[in-house]
Amino acid sequence: MSKKLLFIINPHSGNNSLPKDIESIIKATLDKEKFEFHIRYTKYAGHAEEIAQSAVEDEFNVIVAIGGDGTVNKIGKNLINTDATLGIIPTGSGNGFARHFKIPLTIREAIKTINHGNIETIDTGIVNGQNFLNVAGIGFDAHISNLFNNKDHKRGFMNYARLVIKEVLKYKPETYLIKTGDQENEVIANMICFANSSQFGNNVFIAPSANIQDKMLNICIIKKFPLWRIPETVYRLFNKTIEKFPFYESFQISNLMISRHNHGLVQLDGEPFEMDKKLEISVNPASLTVLVP
Repeated sequence: MSKKLLFIINPHSGNNSLPKDIESIIKATLDKEKFEFHIRYTKYAGHAEEIAQSAVEDEFNVIVAIGGDGTVNKIGKNLINTDATLGIIPTGSGNGFARHFKIPLTIREAIKTINHGNIETIDTGIVNGQNFLNVAGIGFDAHISNLFNNKDHKRGFMNYARLVIKEVLKYKPETYLIKTGDQENEVIANMICFANSSQFGNNVFIAPSANIQDKMLNICIIKKFPLWRIPETVYRLFNKTIEKFPFYESFQISNLMISRHNHGLVQLDGEPFEMDKKLEISVNPASLTVLVP
């Protein structure tokens, strides 16, 4: 008996570079003996969530996100603790979640991954009740996420890189109070990331040793550091050696509290949100099934 599969397509992901013949590619590549498939396009903010919720209610077995990390988050968070499995065809700017699993970045090859039907159960994360799948964070990465997601900002890796270079020279580190159990620790940091998987996207590895199935989050802190060490920081993020950077600290934990002086931005899978000055971060173990190579 074939499984019910729904493709949810974000036509504006990445650089609006989605091929016009994507439906033809799907029809030609998907194993139609295994899947009875349907296609829906997102048309407005919040539409991906609505479609995913309806698909779960309609008992679709597989729901495939065609888009970037933001689209994957919007769809995937609605599949948490349900019987539906998430599939991914990455067409975004960074594709960090897909890259972590080594899901192919071409549409045809990604569809072949879906055909193979290899399913893994993974953890997800929570910040103040909001779910994330890949990496969340506060500080500089949330600041960049907010600027990059501005409707007037051009997408793509090079535009992202130019924005980072421009902003890193003037960004002011913040003071955070981290509480784990009975211990409290104050830190001045450029950013604090809550990593479920290994990377932001574009092979920028904030937590190279992260295991998405270990029932823990990797808390990654990049402390205040001299500006002349920026090139080293970038180099280490790309070559998976950030854990050796003297101003980097990380630890694993299932839940923690972080306080900051004011409410502010938090990024969840690259999407910015305004949240309270007090943040409760936790892992939701073995809560989502995903199709992987």
